[in-house]
Amino acid sequence: MRELVLLVADQLDMNADLRNAHKLLLCSWSLGWHVKDTSSEGVTRHYWGGGVTPRTTSNYLRGDWIEIKGSDTRFGVPTSRLARVICGVQIDKVTRRIRDALPDMIWETVRNKRTGVVTFQKTYLLVRFAVGHRHSGRNRGPNLRPLCPGLLQETHCLWSWAQRRPGYKRGCFQGRSWDRNKRFFGNTTESQDMRKDLEERAWYDLVSCDQVIGYANVQPDPDRDHSFLQSVMWC
Repeated sequence: MRELVLLVADQLDMNADLRNAHKLLLCSWSLGWHVKDTSSEGVTRHYWGGGVTPRTTSNYLRGDWIEIKGSDTRFGVPTSRLARVICGVQIDKVTRRIRDALPDMIWETVRNKRTGVVTFQKTYLLVRFAVGHRHSGRNRGPNLRPLCPGLLQETHCLWSWAQRRPGYKRGCFQGRSWDRNKRFFGNTTESQDMRKDLEERAWYDLVSCDQVIGYANVQPDPDRDHSFLQSVMWC
């Protein structure tokens, strides 16, 4: 919960004074599996969230893969941006206590600022980012996508989950918080510890729907654990 609040505070440009971030808990929060977004050009897209494991995914909660505008250079070579949708985020009933702390650019209309409404569900998605797989090396194809090595490099890209910097600590995996939460990560100590290793540095973030280029065709790589193949037509 703390991590999500800080991500929203960053979107609201409140990180200059993080002392105000906790006030967001006084607002009304909604998390949804489905987001319907209509662009200024009148194009409507539907985004579906989903779990991060096969057991928490279904045809309805499928976790759409999306390509996002821009490139990422944090991992050594410019690379396109790919992410999996986890859910949509909506916040409203912004109280008077933090209304004046928000920049005017956050409010879509004068009425919104007067009534204290900031809506993210139509414009923001909580996603988990992928990164070019180490086996792809520095090989990049059109639009800076990481090429799959071998025979598939003409038709596929190769990805793995992005991770935050070494030493990053996710609160729910620490101390008594982990003791309270570990039952949600598996039925055995072995499965719980494995999920903990995979999740404690996972890169989650919020992105705006207007940053989304389009959907991506991504499937698990049958030959590599925790890796993904993106099918792409080079034309």
